[in-house]
Amino acid sequence: MVPEVSLMNIIDRIKDALKRFREAMGETRRSSSRYVRIATDINFGRYLLMVVLATPIIAGTMIAVSRVDAAGDALVALWRSQILIVDAVMIACHLILLGMLALLRKLGKVKAVIVAQYVGVALIVALSGLNTVVGQYISPNISVFIYACVLAGFVFYLRPAVSFIAFYSVFLFMFFALPLTQGDHVLLASARMNVFATVSLGWFVSVVGWINLLAKNRRTAIIAAQTLELQELSRRDRLSGLLNRGAMEDALRDAYVAQKEGAKPIPIFILDLDEFKLVNDSYGHPAGDGLIRKIARVLTENVPNTALISRWGGDEFLVACPGCELAGIKGLAEKIRDIIATTAFSIDENLIRTSVSIGVSIIDETFDRGYRDADKALYLAKRSGKNRVMTIEDLK
Repeated sequence: MVPEVSLMNIIDRIKDALKRFREAMGETRRSSSRYVRIATDINFGRYLLMVVLATPIIAGTMIAVSRVDAAGDALVALWRSQILIVDAVMIACHLILLGMLALLRKLGKVKAVIVAQYVGVALIVALSGLNTVVGQYISPNISVFIYACVLAGFVFYLRPAVSFIAFYSVFLFMFFALPLTQGDHVLLASARMNVFATVSLGWFVSVVGWINLLAKNRRTAIIAAQTLELQELSRRDRLSGLLNRGAMEDALRDAYVAQKEGAKPIPIFILDLDEFKLVNDSYGHPAGDGLIRKIARVLTENVPNTALISRWGGDEFLVACPGCELAGIKGLAEKIRDIIATTAFSIDENLIRTSVSIGVSIIDETFDRGYRDADKALYLAKRSGKNRVMTIEDLK
């Protein structure tokens, strides 16, 4: 009974792994274009480092190979000459391609850079494969090819479809090229199987690397979105959903600085509910909260899209309209006052009527002065009987 359970667990895990793999592949198809540029930038840095490190190593290998004594052995002599040619071509191709990549990046040729990096990875695998084919003259060893495939799959981020083509194209090339240098049928079959296993391993490592890149960037995107959401929440009043006082002060100062060169003052008005305490006393604080939300909605639906709206504190709201004239914002304030005064707000099965007093001013020299003027106009409206709009001109 226990073995059956264990087997079922293994099967379930395999199914789960395959499901995650399919999901990852689906995500790859949907979002690969989004991450290709990210991968390209990473690949360029890694390709540069690889060329810098590998070039002296290959050059050293060439020196060692050139010193091999091939006297009396034509096969070793043939191997030596061809290995030297392959290694020289390898160095030249990578240096030329690296220069092309640097130039294309400087010119901003994004698509060309993407294609060139694919060529670079293909060259790593293909030339190491050619090196292995030539090496069959004297040894069935394919260790160079194994290192190159694992290195290419591990170091570079490639889309699975692209890496599949790169790796298995080289396998096809080596499948037909190996008989040219490996005459033993048993060793040939073994070499072909080993090459197939190696390119499969390289492709698998490449796919895992790509999936990890997607997962890493997805996590980064989620964290960034959550950070932005938290930042936005910290700027919002929880009851009304409008900007809170601190965020409004920052937004007003930014707007004023942005407009300062044009010397256009920013009209503002402060809106305060009349007899709000009576609403709380008569209907309860939940009803008062509901009324705050209703007033916030009236403001949101009736001010221009460019306006800044905040719950300034308690039952007080502040609205700024960058780009508007004083007369225009006074008319807007009158419109909002009239809407509120003539509306019966339905809150918790109660119809609540209220009114507002509004003080209108402009931010001209400093925010603090503009705010003080609007506050004075507001209290003039309160002293004059409430349910009205007063401006800084009425203070004179």
